[in-house]
Formats: sequence, structure tokens, C-alpha cells
Amino acid sequence: MEAQQAIKQKWDGRYATEDQTTSLEPAPFLRQIAATLRPCRALCLAAGSGRNAVFLAQQGYEVTAVDISPVGLDRCGKLARSRGVEVELVEADLLNYRFSDEFGLVTMLYYNEPSLFPKMEQVVMPEGCFLFQTFSIHHVQQGWGPRNPAFLADPSAVLDAFAHWRIRHFEDGEFSVSGDVERREALVRLVAQNPAP
Repeated sequence: MEAQQAIKQKWDGRYATEDQTTSLEPAPFLRQIAATLRPCRALCLAAGSGRNAVFLAQQGYEVTAVDISPVGLDRCGKLARSRGVEVELVEADLLNYRFSDEFGLVTMLYYNEPSLFPKMEQVVMPEGCFLFQTFSIHHVQQGWGPRNPAFLADPSAVLDAFAHWRIRHFEDGEFSVSGDVERREALVRLVAQNPAP
């Protein structure tokens, strides 16, 4: 419980002090993939201040955003209202969250928690997609950003976790940071489709 509270306070503090002019644009990978999918019910895990969840809502998705930080979710709600869309906000620790519904799209962006991968089989409806992007274990070579191995995804482990799914997209590489052509980030990107029974 103490660990959960510490994590909540960490993210509350980050979102409370986050520059209000911080990019409100969605992750380019999400924008790219969303353009190829039909709007559906979407679940955004670790939604933060909501730039990705709100983007999906603007594209016609029915979006649920889950995050441990009420401060981040408050910002998500304000962003949604400013753009004339609705996003369902759920405050929860994903490690204890009860996944009870099915979604056509589930996103996990810049959050690495492999223990959630097996649960996606029940959360992502048949023919639905799981979209994942986060820093890879190779990111430590970039000299900035997360260095804790727990926060960095092992590309081969990500692929193995979804070996029985249809892999529609996979990348393990270095990419320019949006808005900063000189800075690069090492990322794992995955779109996996839950096969029909």
C-alpha cells in the first residue's frame, strides 16, 4: 500500500508541475495506427494527462482512460472538455485493476508492465488490437530518460508474450523525438491482433 501511495504521489507531482504547454499531440505511432483502424471502444492504460486518449475520442472512439494519478486524470478531463469530446476517467493502480470489459483497442504507451500482457487476451476482444510503445532496453545508450531496467522493455520478451497473436506491426529501433530532431529514443512498438476463437 505504501509503495502504491509513493507511486501515486510521484505521478501527481509530475503532472502538477508539468508545463501546460507540453505537447498535447498524440504519440505519432498512435496517430499512424489509429488511421488504419475502425473507431471502437478503446482502453488507454497509464493514460497520464490524456493526450492519446483525447486524440482517440476525437477520432470517434469511445474511450476509457485509466491512470493512478488523479492529477493526470484531471488534466485529461480538462483537455477532453476543451476539445469537445468525452473520455471516461478511471483512477486505479493497474497492478490491482480489475479488467472486466472487452475493448476493440487497448493502448499502453510509455508504460512497461509485462505482468499485464497475459491479461490482454481477456481484455482485447477477438479481432481487436493491443498497441504498445515504450522505451526499450537499448534506450540506456541514449544518455537521457529512464535507466531503471524495470521501466525498459525487452523487445524479444514483448514479441514472445504475443507469439500466439497476429503481429500486425513490430519495430525495435531508434526514432527521433517529436519536435527535437537531435534527440533520439530507443523504442519497442507493437500492434498485436487477438485472433478470433
